[in-house]
Amino acid sequence: MIFVYGYCHGRAREAEREYRRMFPNRRRHPSFGVFIRTFRRLRQTGSVQVRKNQEGRGYRNIQQYEENIIERVVDTPELSVRQIGRELQIPHVSVWRVLHQELLHPYHYQQVQHLQEGDNLQRLLFCNWILQNLTEDPLFLQNIIWSDESLFPKNGLNNFRNLHQWSLQNPHLTRRRAFQRRFKINMWGVIFRNKLFLFEINGILNGQRYLELLQNSTHEILDEVPLNERQYVYFLQDGAPPHNARDVSAWLTEN
Repeated sequence: MIFVYGYCHGRAREAEREYRRMFPNRRRHPSFGVFIRTFRRLRQTGSVQVRKNQEGRGYRNIQQYEENIIERVVDTPELSVRQIGRELQIPHVSVWRVLHQELLHPYHYQQVQHLQEGDNLQRLLFCNWILQNLTEDPLFLQNIIWSDESLFPKNGLNNFRNLHQWSLQNPHLTRRRAFQRRFKINMWGVIFRNKLFLFEINGILNGQRYLELLQNSTHEILDEVPLNERQYVYFLQDGAPPHNARDVSAWLTEN
């Protein structure tokens, strides 16, 4: 096992596959977790044998479930330690300890924008266009008007998982929510040549309001740009429905 583990440069899953290939007729094959534990034991104690103080009843009881725990995690990575513990009828703390010994970590999902067919190509073309223009003009990004809108409610947008405060004593922190009197503000923001411009949107954004916003704010954004340079300025917006309204597209094309 140690030879196979070293042959695979310490990659446990690859060592598991290589061991099965080298010894196909053996009744049982070690899982990748066995490779990790055996090598760690050899490195820490100088021996691959389990130490006597680890041969207690509780350790043996958990040890017989280790492969079942690893198999469940490999088959269904979204399982919680409590769910695995209920299925195997062992404490969830023991499940967590086994997974920790296997160097497994519960990584969280990250929300990303849904892409439709053809979006990847459009983004690739956009990136190539940016890189090509940057090669010709290192200050090209300063000629782009970056714009977007966002809705800000009174209670804010809080991520309570990362919202904490270090203290020697419990400060009993609270964060207000479910206000009886609520309000929200819709803002349109623009970044252009190291300046931030903010404009309030009256009501829900639609094509007509967005057109009025563009007509009333363009002069302020381009106020310090000479007329002979405005032809090289690009306006960037996302694919929100109000941005693609017929009147908006016509006005942007004309101006």
